[in-house]
Amino acid sequence: MPVKKVAGSNPCVDGCTCARHPEGYPFDASLTYGERKRVNETEEQREHRLARGKEYYEANKDSLRKKAKEYHHKNRDAVLARNKIRYDSDPERYREQAKRYRLENPEAKRESDRRSRLKHIDRAKKRDREYRLENLEKVKAYAEWYRNQPENQKKKKEYQTNYYKTNKEQFKEKGRQYRENNLEKVRASENLKNRRRKAVESDGHTQKELHDYWRAIGIDPKRCTYCDAWHTKWDNNWKTSAGDHVVPLSKGGKDFLENIVPCCFSCNGSKSAKILYEEWTPPNRR
Repeated sequence: MPVKKVAGSNPCVDGCTCARHPEGYPFDASLTYGERKRVNETEEQREHRLARGKEYYEANKDSLRKKAKEYHHKNRDAVLARNKIRYDSDPERYREQAKRYRLENPEAKRESDRRSRLKHIDRAKKRDREYRLENLEKVKAYAEWYRNQPENQKKKKEYQTNYYKTNKEQFKEKGRQYRENNLEKVRASENLKNRRRKAVESDGHTQKELHDYWRAIGIDPKRCTYCDAWHTKWDNNWKTSAGDHVVPLSKGGKDFLENIVPCCFSCNGSKSAKILYEEWTPPNRR
């Protein structure tokens, strides 16, 4: 049986087809046939080769992807080792390629990342957990920045509203069960709120007097001061909230006409007991 000739070895035995190269192959035998052809190709030849390769790939995309997937599965360790060697040889080039692909194909990249995460969810969770522990301050800073972006706040608000509407009965049932299972705790909380409310200094105004006061100074009772939204669904001439205390009662504010402004339920819940402009900025001022 003929002995395969490698570069730098002695001549093959008589009868071998490579015996005509007594000093070894006139090329690097470690290269594949395709790699040897590309060593001295011209730019025109390269463009022609790439064009034909692209054309062939488009015509046989599904079968080629299937074969590549099967090969990768059977030779995973070898493929990863080869890719690492290739990446380490010119990391800057491959980082630039990856960056360019992300910019040119954002939707495809997000979908690919999503599928990969679902496929390796345990590994992804472990990686995320380790990253948070190692970069706690960075993660907190990004989370704070993300929450304060108007478009993200709008998305979160829409998601929460839609989720509540879709699962309204479920929320009601959970609330009822919590009250039954924690009756003493709920009563104590309600009593504390009532005591605080009674302890607040008030001018004793009625809702009608409050609305008359607003109209007298040019404020429409049906328009939210913080988001400028007009409200059409009213209950007894008001929506859900009867107004917001600009200086929260829990922080020394008084229940006076001058300290109350029209406010929708959403802004009232978002502002809560925060100090206006110091701890909370209205949507129409962001």
